[in-house]
Amino acid sequence: MFQQLARHIRPAGVQQASPAQTGRDRQGPAAAALGLAAILILLALLAAAMFFADRAAKEERRVGMITDALWVEQALRFATRSTEDVLVRLAADIRMGEPVVAASLQIEQIMRLRPELVRVALLRADGVALLSLPGPDERRPSEILRQSPIDAALKTGERLFGNAYLQPGATARFDLVIPAYAPGSTPLVLVASFSLSELLNAHIPWWVAQKNHVEIRDSSNTAIAAKSRIDIGLGEDGHSMPFDPPGHGLTFQVTPYDTGSGTALRALVALIVLFSGIAAASLFAMLRNIRRRQKAEEALRAESAFRKSMEDSLAVGMRARDHTGRIIYANQAFCDMVGFSRDELEKASPPMPYWNRDDLTKTKEIHDEVLAGRASAEGFEIRFQRRNGDLFDALVFEAPLLDADGKSLGWMASILDITDRKQMAEKSKAQADQLARTARLVNMGEMASTLAHEINQPLTAVSNYASGLSARMQSGRLAKAEIAGVLDKIAAQAQRAGKIVRHLRDFTRRNQPKYETVSMNDLVTRILEVSAPDLDHSGIRSVMRPAEGSACVDGDPVLIEQVLLNLVRNGAEAMAALPRDQRQLTVCVETEGDNVVVVVSDTGPGLSESMRENLFVPFVSSKPEGMGMGLNICRSIVELHRGRIWHEPSEAGCTFKFSMPESRK
Repeated sequence: MFQQLARHIRPAGVQQASPAQTGRDRQGPAAAALGLAAILILLALLAAAMFFADRAAKEERRVGMITDALWVEQALRFATRSTEDVLVRLAADIRMGEPVVAASLQIEQIMRLRPELVRVALLRADGVALLSLPGPDERRPSEILRQSPIDAALKTGERLFGNAYLQPGATARFDLVIPAYAPGSTPLVLVASFSLSELLNAHIPWWVAQKNHVEIRDSSNTAIAAKSRIDIGLGEDGHSMPFDPPGHGLTFQVTPYDTGSGTALRALVALIVLFSGIAAASLFAMLRNIRRRQKAEEALRAESAFRKSMEDSLAVGMRARDHTGRIIYANQAFCDMVGFSRDELEKASPPMPYWNRDDLTKTKEIHDEVLAGRASAEGFEIRFQRRNGDLFDALVFEAPLLDADGKSLGWMASILDITDRKQMAEKSKAQADQLARTARLVNMGEMASTLAHEINQPLTAVSNYASGLSARMQSGRLAKAEIAGVLDKIAAQAQRAGKIVRHLRDFTRRNQPKYETVSMNDLVTRILEVSAPDLDHSGIRSVMRPAEGSACVDGDPVLIEQVLLNLVRNGAEAMAALPRDQRQLTVCVETEGDNVVVVVSDTGPGLSESMRENLFVPFVSSKPEGMGMGLNICRSIVELHRGRIWHEPSEAGCTFKFSMPESRK
């Protein structure tokens, strides 16, 4: 808890450091920092060595790759040029008039020696083949004319290479077109089709393909032929060169395979880095162990400063007690509240110096209940005594006091001085009672004429019974049995008048509520009986629907009758403008859960929107002569009985309800 509790809840291992210990603690971090710096330098050197070694290996692989690429370029150029020269000589022979049969024999011999030649054909200008080896061309003449530069070769008289194209089976080829006709004769061309895949397979040696991936790409940089596709990773860099002839944007690219060179070196460096990391972690652990005490003390000082600042700002009294009831902590607010110093309170044991000396037994019982763990979670009220002898009311909330390990140390209490609050509540209650009494007097003034008529009836009956009895006794015609019956009637009427008078006196003169268990059904019946003459005079039919059972509440019957009388009179006045046959007042008593609900409904015009929003506001009334206090007083009385009152909209008329807790006695 706060500073005083720190003596009882001290973090483990936190001790006051001596000057010598402080010096050693300062040397420890310095030594650890030097060791860490040495490890970081070693790691930097290893990283530099690995970087330069890796860069040298990469440069060596790059030089070898470029050398292989140049060799491949020369080999492919030589193979293409040599095949081109052989075919040029064959075209010259055909131009000189060599028979087609003899030319076909030369073509077969050339194709056996050069596997990259997959087809040689002698074509007319329209693409029709006069000779095609090894068999008929699977392409239509229109496709041949589109894919081979026949027209251009015939116009220029020069040999030309065509663009690469794909044949069925996704094999990439390109054509070499050579004019093969004498001037004045039929235009003929010799078309030789080269397979790019066979060209790579035939002229790239195994030792190049073992180290590199060689492929040919078209003008859109799409691979259309490759030497091989070994399932190992490729390096990041490759070397690309133009493939000319045939040209037309073709390139070949040589990319070295990633053989994993330098893996052992990197593994060795990784182990060294790992061991260096372990050493650094050990240094950090040692440094943390050295500074742990300092950090704990700093944290404790910061926590103590924060708790002290929070403690000084509290207006709520705080008090901690151990399991024996002895006070182990009290904040300044509680000390100011009771008038005793902190030292005086922390030395005290029951009975405490601030206990009410006139009620020590009850206070000790509450004290024992708290120590036994039976304190109410909602708090409890108790009266304490200040040092100067003044009494004050306090609201106390008790909670378990636990240490860092969750072990119970006792009880911590939050204490509020509610003396002013209770005095204000008592003043408000007195004002509400005075308003209620004033309202009762006003109501009684309004009911005076009706009640006078009600009292006059039993008095008139008594007078008539007495006069008749006197006359018959004087005539001597009255028997003793008849005398007893007349006297009983006289007594009953006298009791009725006395009951009305007593009820009036109690209703107007009572100041303090007198709580008792009363039946809500009986109270409603009594109010309807008192109001019956007024209701009958106004032509209002009253209907009562009692609840099943007694529907009892704990309260002051006179105050509750005042609420009922006010609601009944409001309902009666609201129906004054209606035809007499439409005036009906209904009072229902219901039980809902733990509450008794009274419903008062009339058939009047209801309330306007503005009146519904200000029903319980003082001095707001819909009647020209009204004071606007009736419903406000009703709400005060109902809330005094721990209930509530409200208005509910209805299709016709007006409905008021109020509820009070049902009695459990």
